[in-house]
Amino acid sequence: MKRYFGTFLALTTCLILFIYVRFLENPEKPSSEISLYSLPVDEVTTVRISEGSKSLKLEKKDKTWVLSASPTKKISTEKVQRFLLDFAALAVTPIKGFDSVGDRSVFGLTPPQRVVELMTSSGLSKTIQLGKATPVGGNVYVKLADQNDIFLMPRYKTEWTVDASQWIEPETMPKK
Repeated sequence: MKRYFGTFLALTTCLILFIYVRFLENPEKPSSEISLYSLPVDEVTTVRISEGSKSLKLEKKDKTWVLSASPTKKISTEKVQRFLLDFAALAVTPIKGFDSVGDRSVFGLTPPQRVVELMTSSGLSKTIQLGKATPVGGNVYVKLADQNDIFLMPRYKTEWTVDASQWIEPETMPKK
């Protein structure tokens, strides 16, 4: 029994030392990601996506989304709701030290590559400008229209399109 006591004591000491170093000396750093979105999803009544000279505007009329350029086309409420929920869940990472860059066009934000505007019936709005893709890392430069800070957002989360066919509900074929 005494023979294993020394081994047991050594293993216990190592375990305590590991726990101390891992959790007390080197605590997990909080995530630097922040949310860009602060509008209530259910209150959004207008979605506008602009890309260069192309623009798409969706409006909510009596719980149904319509394409403002063609109000007779039925927009998929499910797609718009999914877009709004995805948008609400967006988290971005602030870029530190970008002030040293004098010309912000390197980020593709002067002018922005794509602009997403959300408006509520009470007049609140949020405008997010999307810039160029980063050289590495699969991110896109992002800026809120009312702030100077520049953020990084994963590119796959920014694939909103101005192509109306992506938003329109597919028409069902009439039965013969």
